[in-house]
Amino acid sequence: MIRPLRSYARLSPAERRLAVRALALVVAFRVALWTLPARRVLAAAPRPRPRPAHAGVSPDRMAWLVRAGARRVPGASCLTRALAARWLLAEASLESTLHFGHRRGERGEFSAHAWLEHRGRVLVGGEEDLARYHRFDPPPAAAGRAPRAPSAVLSDPVRTSPR
Repeated sequence: MIRPLRSYARLSPAERRLAVRALALVVAFRVALWTLPARRVLAAAPRPRPRPAHAGVSPDRMAWLVRAGARRVPGASCLTRALAARWLLAEASLESTLHFGHRRGERGEFSAHAWLEHRGRVLVGGEEDLARYHRFDPPPAAAGRAPRAPSAVLSDPVRTSPR
């Protein structure tokens, strides 16, 4: 209990605010993924309003704050962490891409993984050997209709105009 408090005390004031925000997002996405269908959670594209408190904090540091908060939330999966980091980066007006992959284990068991990239670099979910995962491709649109399943690669367009 003392060690996390010491780590928190060493953060800058902006990072402390972001640490609390990151923890809140991890909890929110954990509850959402527990209570709602994943398709519905994934379809909710981040539309957060930009927050000036995020200025001056690097994307790598934001991802670290999300991972640190997720360690304190039981059952926070790779998808939970990736969605929380994606939202936090969107609040800082930074683009990111959510990726999904799957693989078969040595005994044939199915395993899935989610990770978040910013400018081609993995920020969250890179602790796994991503080369072992086959990335999902977005399903093709059938006869001009939009695909029914959510896209496996979800980019966050950063809005340039205020509402």
